[in-house]
Amino acid sequence: MKVRKWIPLAIVLGLATVYGAPLLLTYITNGEQDECSFGPVSNAQYRDYLRRAKELSSIAPSSFSSNNKEAQARFNELFERLIDGNPSVYERVAASHALLRSFGAQYRNTSDIRPDPYGTVAAKGGVVRFNYYLDINRLGFFQPFQFFMRQVWIIANLTGPGDFYRGLEPSVAGDIRFTVNYPAFEPHPSIDRAPEPCPLVPSQALSGSFSRATK
Repeated sequence: MKVRKWIPLAIVLGLATVYGAPLLLTYITNGEQDECSFGPVSNAQYRDYLRRAKELSSIAPSSFSSNNKEAQARFNELFERLIDGNPSVYERVAASHALLRSFGAQYRNTSDIRPDPYGTVAAKGGVVRFNYYLDINRLGFFQPFQFFMRQVWIIANLTGPGDFYRGLEPSVAGDIRFTVNYPAFEPHPSIDRAPEPCPLVPSQALSGSFSRATK
């Protein structure tokens, strides 16, 4: 009888471990990804963005929808509040990284580790993509089991120069907009992890081409 009494407790503890351990790791791992500087944006300035982003993210999870489009709109809104109209590409990349890190997202790579992403986009058009993984439970959901069903693939898309993007919400150079890929029964393609811990930024010569135009 004593053994039977412990069975429910053991089950609860097991489920708590399965759910809680990976979630806890998102708070304490990848600290090197917060040692970043972005061109003229120092690490101290980045950490100020991170502090403010954490203030925003602490009240944000309950506002996230299971609808991809609505989640993307929410990230876009939080980013615009954080960047507050600053046009500098260095500030914008720093703020987007801080926003995603405030949710425990893990930076994976810039534009799939392709060489010279900024030079290529400046010459041919398109976007520079910053790829991240994020535990879905950090967005206020409850998905305790399979790892691949917890992993959200988020892309911060930085629009390059020229009128290259004509989606439902046309963007201009310097815009950063987010793509949210929620877990599905078929896992997303594996995103390679780059050797660098922080998103890449353009050279000073190209920075003006990727900065947000001001009216």
